[in-house]
Amino acid sequence: MTYKAQHIVTVPELLHRHLFQSDVPSTSSAAPFHIELPTLKSRSLQEHFRITAEELTQKYKEFLEQAALFPFHFTKPSEWILETGWIRYSHSGVTEKVEYPLEDVFFFDVETCVQDGQLPTLAVALSAEAWYCWCSHRLVHGSAVPTAAHLYHLIPVGGSNKARVVIGHNVGYDRARTREPYEQMKTAVRFMDTMSMAIPMFGMADHQVVTYETDDSDFTLREKRSERWRDAWDDRVCRNSLLAVHQHLYRDDHRLTKESKKFQEFFVKEDMNAVRQNFQVLVNYCADDNLTCSQIFKKLWPEFQNRFPHPATLYGMLNIGNAYLPINENWELFFNKNESTCNEQKEAGARALITAAKDVINSLKTDDEGTILDAWLFDVDWSYKNDSEFPEWFFKLFSKRGNAYLDCASLSSEDVVMKSAFVPLIFGMTYGPYPLHRSRSLGWGYLVPNPVESPTSTERTCLLRTLQEYEHVCEVIARNKAEFGDIQPSGRSHNFGSFLFYQLSHPLGAQNVGDPLGKHFLRYINSKVLRPTRHIDEFFILLEALKTTKFWTNYTKRFESELPVWYESDDGPRLGAIAPAIVPAGTVSRRSVHKLWVTLTNESGTNRIGTGIKSLVQAPEGCVLVGADVDSQEQWLAGLFGDASHAATFAASSRHPGLTPFSNMMLAGSKAEGTDLHTVVANQLQIDRGQAKALNYARMYGAGEAHASKTLAQAGMDSKRAAQTARDLFKMTKGTESSWKKLRREVQPLLRAFVDERDDLPDYLTVDGNFYIPNYDNKLRSLATDFEQWVTAKVLKKNPTLSEESIVVSLYESYTDPVRLFSGGYESATFNFLEMQTHRDVLRTPVLDCRLSDSLSALPEGTPDRDQFAAKYKRSVMNWLVQSSAVDFLHLLLVCMEWLCSEYSIHARFVISIHDEVRYLCSEDDAPRLGLALMLSNMYVRSFISCKMGIEQLPLSVAFFSQVDCDKVLRKEVNTPCFAADGTPLPNGVSWTISDLLQITGGRLSRFPKSEDVVL
Repeated sequence: MTYKAQHIVTVPELLHRHLFQSDVPSTSSAAPFHIELPTLKSRSLQEHFRITAEELTQKYKEFLEQAALFPFHFTKPSEWILETGWIRYSHSGVTEKVEYPLEDVFFFDVETCVQDGQLPTLAVALSAEAWYCWCSHRLVHGSAVPTAAHLYHLIPVGGSNKARVVIGHNVGYDRARTREPYEQMKTAVRFMDTMSMAIPMFGMADHQVVTYETDDSDFTLREKRSERWRDAWDDRVCRNSLLAVHQHLYRDDHRLTKESKKFQEFFVKEDMNAVRQNFQVLVNYCADDNLTCSQIFKKLWPEFQNRFPHPATLYGMLNIGNAYLPINENWELFFNKNESTCNEQKEAGARALITAAKDVINSLKTDDEGTILDAWLFDVDWSYKNDSEFPEWFFKLFSKRGNAYLDCASLSSEDVVMKSAFVPLIFGMTYGPYPLHRSRSLGWGYLVPNPVESPTSTERTCLLRTLQEYEHVCEVIARNKAEFGDIQPSGRSHNFGSFLFYQLSHPLGAQNVGDPLGKHFLRYINSKVLRPTRHIDEFFILLEALKTTKFWTNYTKRFESELPVWYESDDGPRLGAIAPAIVPAGTVSRRSVHKLWVTLTNESGTNRIGTGIKSLVQAPEGCVLVGADVDSQEQWLAGLFGDASHAATFAASSRHPGLTPFSNMMLAGSKAEGTDLHTVVANQLQIDRGQAKALNYARMYGAGEAHASKTLAQAGMDSKRAAQTARDLFKMTKGTESSWKKLRREVQPLLRAFVDERDDLPDYLTVDGNFYIPNYDNKLRSLATDFEQWVTAKVLKKNPTLSEESIVVSLYESYTDPVRLFSGGYESATFNFLEMQTHRDVLRTPVLDCRLSDSLSALPEGTPDRDQFAAKYKRSVMNWLVQSSAVDFLHLLLVCMEWLCSEYSIHARFVISIHDEVRYLCSEDDAPRLGLALMLSNMYVRSFISCKMGIEQLPLSVAFFSQVDCDKVLRKEVNTPCFAADGTPLPNGVSWTISDLLQITGGRLSRFPKSEDVVL
């Protein structure tokens, strides 16, 4: 391992003494640092965060405790009143009209008549004191569907500065239809999502859902696959729906059936008149959902507190979903323009495809027997039925058979199947010189003449009916070779008689390729490895249409499902907001989920229609969006875990950041100086830095040598060299995997004494406070034998009656069960920490002690194939540990920001968090102070986590965000090109470093005179 440790500079003395209770290290920066620091609530940073989070969640927690005590059965009203707004039905029998529910905590469910759009139709709430029912004006009076949504169309739930909690299942959907989230002055109402409580406990990772839904009741088959754990596992997990969670928690309660969800479909399929006619039964259905939700909350709440004990986690659950996205008239202009442009592009592509197809039909020749001679369309249906003008295969290019007779100029994109499997054949596409061919069982590939089995003049080939067909294909290949050269066939090949069929390489490995025009193959088309050989102009018109419209086609429905709410204004610009239905913990690692905002790519400014959706979030006049991306968040956590694990046996004063190579390169490495991990790996393996970076990230998330080898081969590297480079990569980074035995804790002093007596550096590992020495099958085994002999000799001097074997066995926690660990690699310490964490029966995040979901946790002792289950999901558990710790980071960051903004009267509103990025809305005047608060929050959170891991030092390189962005537009970078709906470029924002903010604010979070330096 070629590596030179870099010097790690830690924060200045002023900051170190503020953050930690340890002595100031010699590595502390001597640079002057002038800042006014807030007073912490405790000398201990960990206690400060606990106290702060408890204060911020206290009232909400009290309300949630009350909700968990609701009785199981509330008698519903005998009849619900169909009247606009809220009607209260007290449990004592009093009925009255109210503005909103009177209690501060209640369960809540909204129903929407989908045919009408996104506005709410009716809602039911349940509190300890009363039932409530809300009806829309349209439901009651049959008024017209509103052309635009305003606050008065939404459901009031009682927003003010007074705390209250609304509880629901997937409550983000309900929240988006309430009035308070859209109020221009933020309120104290919060929404608690029972689905987000259940998913991290009983939910499944995406890849596990497929396993769960597979009918695999054949015990013999399970035994063959080593999956006899399925019954025990199936019993621990459930899907995310209200019904599924209830059935999981109340296994003996069979009153709820899937038939009860038929009413949900009623709101999807039926119109408002039908809803009105079935009002009583539908409100009862909605009320039953509230009862069901209250029942599952009763069981979820104590379990949630046990599994997620830190108050910062509760704060995150209540506030991650409290998003607010300001918009303006560009929202509707953007949609209209994209729809128009997309339709134009698709129509051009559709017409190009049909023009080419008709010309191919008219121009192809036949052999002596009347067989079509074509290297691509030889095995399609050329029959002409009922005296048709076209062959049968041509009709499959259309959504309806009759569309084939439409004039080309009048065709729309809806008339044509633009991604038909006939497209590559129509345009005569080749891989190198070889014609593409589609096999039903093998997907897309290309045909290469078989040198071993060329046909004679009398025999039929596997693919072709006549020798002339075979000769024609060979002539086409020869002509292509002469025109644009040959290429070496590669990949999986199959014998098709007179041809070898080579499957196109799938980006995910050994899978069939379903579309050779897909995103993965565009680079092959650009480099002319894949190319059309006829109707080339039409091909590229179609390809351009497919490329440019794909994004908008995929996201149109998601865009339309958002609910923009517009503020009343007599004059001035049209302003509004979106309260997106974010799921605060939508994955087992508790990451937030939203089908639009959290999944969007950052491609604004490209020629792909619709990629600028994020930039539609725009601050109103006088306000700005301020935020930051957490730099290398998960890499920093992984490196810190490795450092802390390696140093856990050290004295506290000897534990410092950057002890291990991976962490050191992450903290102090420089791309310019060639000392960062990506550059070091690239230089040592002689590959491109971009390739090294991609491989490093993939490896961190569990990709193996095979993935690395395939990635390098796809980039053009010879397959043998790619395989060797992948092996070298893993040896250099992850290290060499071998067997190690864990010493008992009381034996550790003996190993230290043994090491002190030796001149060389012995080969042993320290992982999370434990010592491991090589097993006998390990190449480094000499340490084990020498140590065992050394101990045995000392023990036998005092107790000569003991046997050598008993002495040796007593040294180890489990003499016969060694573990697999890594040594000698840059990242060995990190992967060893993650590896040993997967062996825990109850795994929690090192940061906030959040527990692993049941779907990935170790199965009970005695479960058949228990070890096979653990091996199957080990990679997922490792990923969970890092990703879930990153969620802890985010929750702590939000707590800190709320504290600082409240402490210093910074009027900021949370906009959104997308994994490692946070954005706030504030006035232009407050922007620098908010930026400084973000910088300090990053410092506090990283210090908290470092301290929790036993390292009481903070590297200066990660103490602050590399930059805080201040912008009018939501975008990844302040200089990412963004355009208004009319094509006008939007001005860039500004980025501030910590030095910039200290200068602008004078190092003060407290309010300061308006600065002329803040220009947007």
